[in-house]
Amino acid sequence: KFKLNKNLFTFLFVGRLEKDKNIDLILKASKLAMKEKSFQVVIVGVGVDENKLKILSRKLNLDGKICFTGKVSDDTLNQLFSLSHAYIASGSAELQGIAVMEAMAHKLPILAIDAVALPELVRNKENGFLFEFDKKDLSKKILKILSLSKKELGLMGRNSFKIIKMHSKEETLKKFEDLYENIIEKNLLKRYH
Repeated sequence: KFKLNKNLFTFLFVGRLEKDKNIDLILKASKLAMKEKSFQVVIVGVGVDENKLKILSRKLNLDGKICFTGKVSDDTLNQLFSLSHAYIASGSAELQGIAVMEAMAHKLPILAIDAVALPELVRNKENGFLFEFDKKDLSKKILKILSLSKKELGLMGRNSFKIIKMHSKEETLKKFEDLYENIIEKNLLKRYH
């Protein structure tokens, strides 16, 4: 449907195509990295910057290497997660990083900008790499991911899954219960001492 090359390493981004997601950074870093290695990037989503990003992609001669899918169904999104080898999170204002969490649940290694909530999800060299808000740094991290063996990528993906399991509904509720019990216990001790 999207004419992806199944033989190429595929990076995935999912989100709004708007300024705070810094997709232009992905495009510029990809152009740099593609001087050394071949890969493709799939960008899923819609937004006010969509046309601007497509124009930038053409200016950078990335046609055939960057795929803008637009809005997709949940089934198609799951297929794209399954076809991808790694995920790029470039949003510098992520409070939770839901798409990153979804990528982790799909056992993908993650490249994430070192900002807001993302460093809580990505542990450098364990389940991916953090990068600075800089096309050269992201390009280096893309090349690092591309230099890993299948075994190393698989381990990073499994680590992503282990980390995200700690964010499950059950684990989150347990943490809240423990927190409330601890607060109640401390307040009771204060009252009776």
